[in-house]
Amino acid sequence: PMMGGAPEGSERGGVELLSREQVGVYDVSVLSSDEPGALLEWLNENGYAFPEEGQPILEAYVAEGWYFMATRVLPGEAAQLEGDVQPLWLSFDAEQAVYPMRLTSLIDRYMDVLIYVLADHRMEIAASDFEPEFAGELTLKAVAAEGAELNTLLTGRSYYVTKLRSWDFRPWDMTDDLY
Repeated sequence: PMMGGAPEGSERGGVELLSREQVGVYDVSVLSSDEPGALLEWLNENGYAFPEEGQPILEAYVAEGWYFMATRVLPGEAAQLEGDVQPLWLSFDAEQAVYPMRLTSLIDRYMDVLIYVLADHRMEIAASDFEPEFAGELTLKAVAAEGAELNTLLTGRSYYVTKLRSWDFRPWDMTDDLY
């Protein structure tokens, strides 16, 4: 689907818009870029107000060949953020499990971060202060309100679920992603 702007698959000044769609109250764009400056410009032109001090982080991700998911609340939908908000499920191929966190280094206050990992075994985050709050095998049941794809993924097998939390996460210390 397309929500204004350039059509999917279009390229403009070093940024390729691979997809753009509305997911609940979110405007979600998937991008690739080989020019960090052009990516920063695209983000700012499309309502993301990305800080210029984040450009070195974008440069590193671009140099490493990452794709980008830009997500923002749709105009006029902020009132819908009270209570439960539809979660976003993001998956991508990687050599090892990774949670991209370098951009959080631009935040200057402590955060509470909670991560659930579904895998074939217990998971830990290397070199971090994330404490496991739960680790065990679970069989998940389908949730009627969820889509067929999620129900198919969750049912019919056991998962080893690891719940990891950092109550006083210091984002300004992030120099790498969480592996």
